[in-house]
Amino acid sequence: MNSLQCDELLAEVQRVRDEYLRRGGSDISVLAELASMEREATLFKYGKQPALGPADLDRQAALDVTGNTTDSIQGQPYGHQEQQYGHGLQDEKTGRGQQQVQPSRSAAVPPPAKSSQRTTVTSNRVERAVALQADDATVLERLQQQHKLRMLKLQQEREVLIMEQDLRELREDLGLPQISHAEIVSGASSLAPAATDASNAIQAAPSAEAGTTLSESAAVPLGTQAATSSYRGAFYDPVRGMCLYWDYLIAMQTNVKWTHSQTTFTVFNGAQSAQPVQIVPFQPCAPITLSSGMSAACTIMRSQHSIVGVTATPLNRLVVEVRIKDETSPIARARLNPVCLGWTSFDLFSNRLQVEAGTWKVPLFPPPIDFNITTASLYTTTTPLPNTCLLLRICDVAYIASMLEENPDPVSAEQLYSTKTYTSSQQAHFPNSDVSKPSLTNINRIPASPSPIGVIRPLQDHLQQFLKPVTLESIKRKFGPSESEMQRAAVAAANAKAVAAHMALISKAKTFDLGLQMEEIRMPEVVSVRALIVKMRVVDPQGEPPTPTGFTSLPAEAGIEPCTYGWERGDVHEFVAVPALDKRKAVFDLMDEQGQQVATGSIEIFKFHQGEPFGINDGLHEVALTLAQRRKDISGKSVQDNPLDVQPTLVLRVYNPKYGTPPSKRFSPRLVVPPIPAEAWIAVPLSKGEPYKGESITVVIEGARFLPENVTTTRVFAKLYTNRFKPIPKFPEMSTGFNLDSPIYSPTFNVKQTLDGGNIDPTAVLVFKVYSIDNYAVRRRLVGSAALNLFNDATTMTQPESRATADTSLVNAGAFQIPIYSVDFDKAAPLRVNKLGSTPRVPCATLLIRLVFSKSKDPPVPPLPYSSETYQSIPYSQPTAYEEKLYPFVIAERPPHTTRDRMLSFEGISKSATQGDDALLQWLEKVLEISTSDPLPLMSTNYIVKYDPLYGFSLSVDSATNLTTKGFAVAVVGLYPPAGMYRDETEGDNEDDDEDGGDGKPKPMKAYDDVMYTKAIDFASPARHPVWLDGFHRYRYRPMGNMAAIIHVFVMVQQGNGWQPSSQGWTYLPIFENGAVNMGNFRLPLYEGDPPEALFDEWDGDADFDESVAEAVASKTIRLSRKASSVVVRLCDARRTDEMPFDVFGAHSDRLGDDVLRYKASGGSPLVSALVPRKMSPDEYVQRMYQGLSTYPPLRPYM
Repeated sequence: MNSLQCDELLAEVQRVRDEYLRRGGSDISVLAELASMEREATLFKYGKQPALGPADLDRQAALDVTGNTTDSIQGQPYGHQEQQYGHGLQDEKTGRGQQQVQPSRSAAVPPPAKSSQRTTVTSNRVERAVALQADDATVLERLQQQHKLRMLKLQQEREVLIMEQDLRELREDLGLPQISHAEIVSGASSLAPAATDASNAIQAAPSAEAGTTLSESAAVPLGTQAATSSYRGAFYDPVRGMCLYWDYLIAMQTNVKWTHSQTTFTVFNGAQSAQPVQIVPFQPCAPITLSSGMSAACTIMRSQHSIVGVTATPLNRLVVEVRIKDETSPIARARLNPVCLGWTSFDLFSNRLQVEAGTWKVPLFPPPIDFNITTASLYTTTTPLPNTCLLLRICDVAYIASMLEENPDPVSAEQLYSTKTYTSSQQAHFPNSDVSKPSLTNINRIPASPSPIGVIRPLQDHLQQFLKPVTLESIKRKFGPSESEMQRAAVAAANAKAVAAHMALISKAKTFDLGLQMEEIRMPEVVSVRALIVKMRVVDPQGEPPTPTGFTSLPAEAGIEPCTYGWERGDVHEFVAVPALDKRKAVFDLMDEQGQQVATGSIEIFKFHQGEPFGINDGLHEVALTLAQRRKDISGKSVQDNPLDVQPTLVLRVYNPKYGTPPSKRFSPRLVVPPIPAEAWIAVPLSKGEPYKGESITVVIEGARFLPENVTTTRVFAKLYTNRFKPIPKFPEMSTGFNLDSPIYSPTFNVKQTLDGGNIDPTAVLVFKVYSIDNYAVRRRLVGSAALNLFNDATTMTQPESRATADTSLVNAGAFQIPIYSVDFDKAAPLRVNKLGSTPRVPCATLLIRLVFSKSKDPPVPPLPYSSETYQSIPYSQPTAYEEKLYPFVIAERPPHTTRDRMLSFEGISKSATQGDDALLQWLEKVLEISTSDPLPLMSTNYIVKYDPLYGFSLSVDSATNLTTKGFAVAVVGLYPPAGMYRDETEGDNEDDDEDGGDGKPKPMKAYDDVMYTKAIDFASPARHPVWLDGFHRYRYRPMGNMAAIIHVFVMVQQGNGWQPSSQGWTYLPIFENGAVNMGNFRLPLYEGDPPEALFDEWDGDADFDESVAEAVASKTIRLSRKASSVVVRLCDARRTDEMPFDVFGAHSDRLGDDVLRYKASGGSPLVSALVPRKMSPDEYVQRMYQGLSTYPPLRPYM
């Protein structure tokens, strides 16, 4: 294409406009038409033919009136696009092509060399300007006709060049000499020899399956050029589209265990999505060894997808995301929430705007996804994931038969795929604004007209004569599509037309806002799943095209009520401006955790009357579900063969979002935890021993299992006592050393000591004490104690109670797994091993001990693996109810760190201890040189499991003491953030916020806001020292962070005929500590009045809870209760409620300060039952109390 001709046309339009403005012309239609001509010429210069709307013309005309030129049009963004995608019609294979003139920021014509020319130009300008001023319409019409003729000529020249390029590529692929442009146009070339050569070349070419190449293109992988070249040069048709074959995913081994992968992809035009998202479902992966010897994981996808309606523009690209998950994980979060492994981008079209057909090895890049970065910049500036790639094939649908056969071996297949290369570009990111984005090509911009025969016909004749000796059947057999493929292409074209008609119907349809609130799912018992996920999509009667309206719900969990699933916090989805079409339905697919379909159902979402829509199908709906045909129950029998006790139903509400979200049904989920992994704890019953014959007893401390997360290095001491805690001197205290290569949470010791045989007290018991350095407190702590009896009574198989049973005692020989108790045994009470069942344990933590009875004083004791099933665990360490819930998480969360690794990263270690193993061992020996007779504080058990929002935390307010007023007491609990009860957010404070209460009431702040209050007061408790029996309230889905519970106590005081709440004080309790729930049974002091909003402002700035409150008390901004009022609160991880029994007298007083005795309950008080009026029942009295509580303005939104 001759770029100078476009420059001349631009210069002419500019000259006419300048003269028109200089002469005083101001007709906006004239200026708009001149601007349209100028833009058309500019865009055509760079290969674009955009359709400009009236808004574009008016805007450009306004710019021209103010004196702005079209420099911005010529300079941006086409200059950037030119730099990125090459210059002119670039030959992708050989690099040859027409060099295009770079766009300039000025379209002015160079000044003429002679004065006569200058005079002529000036005269022409004046004449043209006078003519325009005299008759604008006539001159403008003539100028438009000239402009269209010149544009048509340029278009025809461009078509000639494209056809010449195709001919040149065809001759090159066949190995024939090239011909010049003059020979083509004049028809003077000798066609007969060329035709003969072409026929011989095609007929002699081996088949594609033989692996012989037809071209030496570097863009096609070696060994596949024959098949690839046949579909690489096709003229692309958006209606026909292209086909993607997803073959393999080869990924490096990551630190995160994963078993399945999912590929999600769509087409982007620059930074904007241009197609609906398509998904290659989760597929299992398997380990492979690549040809380089590296280990990797491979997913065999073998999935085919079509892309239709994508225009051939350089900005259209494929954006792909790969997500992974671990189906074998016991943690539901790891199974339900896949994580992103990587992403990539692939330009779908070459510089010549043809499909990038071929077999491609596409690298993956680490997340996060950046939609604004260009593909070239991504490949040249970002380091891809090592040994990780996608192997895929792309081709035009018309040439689908020429696609390669599937290679069953991904290791050898990897060698057949090539990686597309990109050169660096000045355009690193796509522009964010619509103004700077390149316009899409619109082939209908210039009216169609017959091509000039004198220019186009010689080239067409040349092509026809060139291929004349080759039969059409031979070409079809070798390169073309089959009849079935042609039929599919015709069907695809018909579908595309139907889609276009349907989209036109949608564009004219009336729209409504739509809200869907999931309420409950009912499933028969034969459908045994942990959770259900609802996938909704809006479907039209003909099913195509897929609509963008849809959602995937949060997991619906099993409820306390049988056969129910639901959402504790609700599941709401809202959509804006949904087109209303008759018979348009919402289809619901219910999936299990593995992505398998469980059931499906649908409802119509719009109401129609006489063919016209008049609203959404609002209201509560019970959608009948159809179970999947292949669904099996846990016994393997099809559910269709079983009588259904409950009909599958999805309960949902359809509503209009502009009227607000309706209240959702309260749902209480069951706490479902995975079973205990087989390797975590092995059940081995106690074996019956032999009578004791005075043998020596060798005690072996072999190791420990699943110690708390806050241990660093561990040391175990052992001593032998009678059941009255009298030491047995024959057995001096033994202790373990330090093994730096031992796992930190399951250390191995293998330390033994022998007790001489003879007369040994049958009640003898070994007491073990486990010590460590707390990683968070950076202090020595007692992890816990354990006990193991040496003998068993022959009758009860438990520890003998006295020496009188010596004759009936049996040796307790063998290997044992005994629990570690979170206590320091009280030496004032008898120690009975079989009576320790109610003693609190260190959850899941155990010791492995061996007792060897032998006549030898030093018998060999080889170590035993735990998997040998020889460690007797019943009844000693049989898991408690709360340990059964924790074992799956403990085994998943304990990393295999060694003692050396943990200690070298320990912040309390001295510098001298880091100089080598010897120095480290000396330091440990010194630090853990402990006298077991000196008491040490117990190590916190808060860190047994990490906090998981899926399970949440639980809180219970159990009692209060020393309330100022006697009356019916209620404890109200809210969370900070947001502390919505106490923050002033009434209507009118924020005009932009439409979530106000509507009547001036404080509105609930929805983020984490879940205010609850006690509802079960103990009528037998004193009114000034009330007890509540509500138990734990569970909070879920709260992220771990700076969070506290605000507890506010009210007493109902009678005023006239009613009751009003009177504040007795408030207090707070931090929820989290060092990545875990701040577990405990706490007695908390009450502060007078209401919590000040200034305190919450300090907390918003990440101020420490305790420090900010202490400063407020010191400054008298906050005052402690004058009556020393307090409350007892239990807080724990929701999986550990069984460890926290109701105990108002055993609450910790650490948070009361120095004067603990001040908070002791004092003063007389009537019982709560005595407060009930004579003519009122207790139930009516309670109802009146809560009616009065609801009059308290901050509580009104929550009652």
